[in-house]
Parts: sequence; C-alpha cells; structure tokens
Amino acid sequence: MYDSEIVFHYFLRKALQSSVSLTAIKLELMTYFAHGWHLAINRKPLINDPIKAWRHGPVIESLHHKYNRKEVKLGKSLKDGLVRQVRDIDAFFLDSVWSQYKNMIDVEMIDLCHKDNTPWGTIYEKSSRDITIQNRIIAQHYLWLQATQPHYTGISSLSPKLHKTG
Repeated sequence: MYDSEIVFHYFLRKALQSSVSLTAIKLELMTYFAHGWHLAINRKPLINDPIKAWRHGPVIESLHHKYNRKEVKLGKSLKDGLVRQVRDIDAFFLDSVWSQYKNMIDVEMIDLCHKDNTPWGTIYEKSSRDITIQNRIIAQHYLWLQATQPHYTGISSLSPKLHKTG
C-alpha cells in the first residue's frame, strides 16, 4: 500500500513524459481511479489515504490540500524519489490505468464520478465534508465496471511476463 502522494507523482511523471495536459484534480482523480481498480482486481487498497465525498466528487484530502492551489506549479513539483518507490508490478498496473484515462480532461473524470450508482453518488450528502467513502463501496463499483463495461478490460495488475501462457 502506498501513500497517495506516491501514486500522484507517478501519474505526474507520466503526464510530463507524454505531454498530456494535466491539472491537480486530474491527477488526484487518476489516483482515486487507480485505487478503485486496485481494490477490484487485487482485493486490497492501493493507497492508505481515505477517500472523502465532497461536493464536487471524491477527494483525497492530503493531495487536495497540497496541490489544488493556484500557486502550485505541478511540473516543478515532481518528486522522483517518490516515483522510484513504486514496484515494477504496480508500475505496470498504474500504466494500464494511465492508458485508460490519460486523454480525459478533469471535467470528464468528474462526470464519471457523478454517474448513478458510483461510490460518491451513493453516499454524498450536501454540506458535509466528513463522509468517508468506504473501500468496500469503491471495490463493489469497480468490480461492477469490470464485469459490465468491456472498454475497461485493458486495466490489469499483471505484466505480460507474469500472465500464464499455453
């Protein structure tokens, strides 16, 4: 399990390497999506930070407070030391999540979170910032996506070398 900042910086590096447009909210949501897929595929959390249900969607508070300020320059905040903590097997998994969501803009990602029966949609209550979205609720949603949405089949936790053949 990782601190969410490690996963955030992994995606920040991917964005900088590939010249994909980025915002703090996009990287935060990418971290949330990776956590959800990890819960569904590996049956265990990817990050140790709680996910909160705020007005505009799911929030990882530690990332939100640190990076969602106008004066933060994301390109200059990359911490390679954090990125190097990601194990190879997890890097393959994160790369598959990156491939799935990298071309979305943050508004599209927020819209995904606001669809019917999403973890945020099932527990959000107006005027509350203290509701934690439980991992079991997140896992159920991503298991449902895995079973019913074929365009997500590219997300995998196993590198090609680790898949059994023949």
